[in-house]
Amino acid sequence: MSCISSTLEAPAAAAAYSPSHTRLATCDASGRLCVYVRESRGWTLKHSLAGDRKITKLCWAPEEFGGLVAAGAADGSVLVWQEVPEEQTWRQVPV
Repeated sequence: MSCISSTLEAPAAAAAYSPSHTRLATCDASGRLCVYVRESRGWTLKHSLAGDRKITKLCWAPEEFGGLVAAGAADGSVLVWQEVPEEQTWRQVPV
């Protein structure tokens, strides 16, 4: 078992493994989404994305859709972040 090698800025309100279990998404109460990647020496923070809603649930889409994370917010809305590999970043997409 490996541990996350960086400290969370705030307690995680939600967390979800990718279907392949090679990535982990966490979200704190401020809405910040963090994506960690499993590497040979443990988990490394790769992306930290600002959000504006309190997230209560996270879910990865199946691998055939690429990097795609859906987030359920406390206000009943759904947010979706999509990986943009060629830019090595993520973006929030309209639902």
